[in-house]
Amino acid sequence: HVSGVGQNGQESSMSAELPDDAASVKSRTACTLRSDETPLCILEPGRHDEHPQVSSRATALEDPDLVFEILGKLTCTQTLHRSAATCKLWRFVLRRGDDQGAERVWADACLTVPTHGPSGEQLLTVGDALWRAPARQRVRIRGGTELKGMLVCQQPIHVHAEEGVVLCGKLCLQGGAAAGTGTVTGLHLNHFMEEAIAVREGQWLVKDCVVSSSRRARASTSITVRGGSSLHLLRCVVQDSAHAVALERGASTLRAELCSFRGNKEAILTHGGGLVEVEKNEFEGNAVALKLDTLVRGGARGGG
Repeated sequence: HVSGVGQNGQESSMSAELPDDAASVKSRTACTLRSDETPLCILEPGRHDEHPQVSSRATALEDPDLVFEILGKLTCTQTLHRSAATCKLWRFVLRRGDDQGAERVWADACLTVPTHGPSGEQLLTVGDALWRAPARQRVRIRGGTELKGMLVCQQPIHVHAEEGVVLCGKLCLQGGAAAGTGTVTGLHLNHFMEEAIAVREGQWLVKDCVVSSSRRARASTSITVRGGSSLHLLRCVVQDSAHAVALERGASTLRAELCSFRGNKEAILTHGGGLVEVEKNEFEGNAVALKLDTLVRGGARGGG
């Protein structure tokens, strides 16, 4: 005997014997709604008919605050995704965007990469994680990881590099400003022919990072800001380059605070204006500290 839910909301039944695979499919339909219906509360298998359809988390859960407190203990993003895939209710509860409780759970979770399988094989690379991460996702790079080539953050995410993480290559930062400010923390970048950081879109905070030449000679421009994007450098060291930071277009913005610029030909360079604010920075051994065109706006305070 197999029971299910009919399209008119009434309980229906079948007494005919079904093959094993057909019976399995039919039993699963008791817990499944059409795509245009609201998820059912299916926390208690076998009692689906006793739970009404729900349109909010408050009615789906007896104690939403307790549930979110428990889910808040899951600090791994992958674990949350697996939980959301368990059933329709958990996917409904963990849906982002329309509930502060769910947003707090996702905001406190972090994806640590690279991830490895039981045999040591790499399941998720740093590059794939940064490329695919949605806006506001927190990504932690394991200490001692050595990275090469180009990494791209398509959305404004929060990247934290643990001690000893080095990128020999290029980091591209993009993503619309409407999605918030992205952050990159603790990364050491080595470069030479290409820039180490290219800010192409959106708003980004880069803090506690070190950018250096990979050779004994000065590298090319270390950081470029273009396309009307915004960059806030905080407690960073940028050294041994032709230009530490270059603003490519007038709509771009640079704020440098508590940073150290050492051994560069020109520490900050602008082309076609832009907004430049520097505060309490150190300029040491640079041929030119600020090379600004006549269209630039902004100001400087403190430092030496």
